[in-house]
Amino acid sequence: MDVPVEINKTIYEYDQVMILGPVFPHEVVGFSGGNKYLFPGISGPEVLNFFHWLGAVVTNPMIIGSKWTPVRKIVDHAGAMVDIEKTCFCMVVRPDKSLAGLFFGTPESAWDAASDLSATEHITYKERPFHTIVSCAPPMYDDLWVGGKCMYKLEPILADGGELDHLRAPHYRGQFFPWRYNEANWIPLLRVSPASLGTLQGFPVGIARPLRPRERHWRGGRKR
Repeated sequence: MDVPVEINKTIYEYDQVMILGPVFPHEVVGFSGGNKYLFPGISGPEVLNFFHWLGAVVTNPMIIGSKWTPVRKIVDHAGAMVDIEKTCFCMVVRPDKSLAGLFFGTPESAWDAASDLSATEHITYKERPFHTIVSCAPPMYDDLWVGGKCMYKLEPILADGGELDHLRAPHYRGQFFPWRYNEANWIPLLRVSPASLGTLQGFPVGIARPLRPRERHWRGGRKR
């Protein structure tokens, strides 16, 4: 399956792209940051839709807090198609908002180092899964859509056959904001064939399995 890879054409009006952003466990790509600020940050919808589908196939418990996921390989492959100089500052921020680390380099190298630190700062291990979990979104999640991230972060420590309840926090807004884009701003880069990348080789995809007692629990969320 070929996937069109598009990016906002205004990026080619610059000699250098400098990315600045945090790195933390992410339910679709494994860890945020790096080339993800280009794809999907300023990309067209096709590659975004594809790697969200791929992340769902692999499943959230196998993705969140894992480093070299198939989705990360897709994002980095797309980033390599952007043929201008790219540098990146990757921040790792603690829950108290203090800076745990700042890494500079290419989007790939800075993210590589930052994701290792994020794994120690943002993931907590639990000895066993739990049958019943109740989540309540923090104020930063002010729509039900982003409030769903509480489920992503807690799912890996939910026992097989258990129940995860999400409380509707009082700060939620009742409206949703659909994402729109202007097709005139996008230019095609190439087409990427995920199968040709070998990103799925040796990776268990689409397999639902009971969670084992050595699951990671990420603060405000969790991980396998």
